Amino acid sequence: MKTNRFPFTKNKSLQAWNAADELIVSYHKEKDNNLQAAIINDRFGYLSCHLNNLKPICIIDFKSQKLAIEYNLKENDFIISEDDFVNPLSAFPNKVKQAIIKIPKSMELYSLYLEQICENSDDDIEVTAGFMTKYFNKQMIEIAKEYFEEVEQSKAKKKARLIFMKGKKAITKHELINKVKINEKLYLKQYYGVFASSKIDVATRYLLENIHVNKAELQIMDLASGNGVIANHINELYKSKNWELPQLHLVDDSFLAIESSKLNFEGDNIHFYQDANMESISEESMDMIISNPPFHFEHEENTEISLNLFRKSILVLKTGGRMIVVYNRHLNYIPFLKSIFSNTKIVAESNRFVVVECWK
Repeated sequence: MKTNRFPFTKNKSLQAWNAADELIVSYHKEKDNNLQAAIINDRFGYLSCHLNNLKPICIIDFKSQKLAIEYNLKENDFIISEDDFVNPLSAFPNKVKQAIIKIPKSMELYSLYLEQICENSDDDIEVTAGFMTKYFNKQMIEIAKEYFEEVEQSKAKKKARLIFMKGKKAITKHELINKVKINEKLYLKQYYGVFASSKIDVATRYLLENIHVNKAELQIMDLASGNGVIANHINELYKSKNWELPQLHLVDDSFLAIESSKLNFEGDNIHFYQDANMESISEESMDMIISNPPFHFEHEENTEISLNLFRKSILVLKTGGRMIVVYNRHLNYIPFLKSIFSNTKIVAESNRFVVVECWK
């Protein structure tokens, strides 16, 4: 059975699975039951393909994740249905007796997933969670014990381990929402698992300190918008100048990020899109795009994510439109940005971050 990264990558060191995925599959093949399972945090579909006999319900946060799973299921001639996919805040189509988790980097997201499992399972639910030993965090066990009476670890194999949970506890539903301090007057809400859970990210703060707005820019995209802090800042700048408010388009790959921004903003000029490739945005429709683009996914650093967003951005910008980007200095995006934009200049730089303005 074949499983590929999707979108495809030229980086041969990046695979679509690791030893933790293999260990999960091996355990469930030996267990040999066909009870329907919820599969959670399956990044590219390795688990969904190899354990397709379990008629999996795939719990997904990212639109790109859904596209990857669909691609690999189709490549292996499995039937795909929209009913097979559930977001992290929704009920399962039916209660399950087993669940499988590839443990995420975010322990808050791990809590959210376990809460969702407990709400959508029978009392005799059994949970298998896999992780690479180098990423072990004692919170993996502590959080599991908040939800289950029995929590045990397997022996390591190929530097991977499993955690087994059963004996679901009766728990009071948690809110699973953080309040993020933006400044002394402003706090924004966001669901567990969304980037920068306790305070504004330092790169984003540096970006906000070094942007200017133009009255004529009325179609603005906050790309990789998270909880919407950048869009909020721009909206307030326009208000402070008594300008016509721009149409603000918040775009993020993450369902939880988009739902978080909906907790914070409303208005006729605010628009939300869960989108991995800007397919929801018309070409040559934006006056400005502003972004602190991601370059991590879980434990993996991958600048291909950002470079792909830059390629898509130039398509949706109007001629003469601009893109403002902040990035960590070591990433050195300047040569690539200069290769696709007609004019590029550094607006601000520190020993850690660079803010660049690019024109189409």
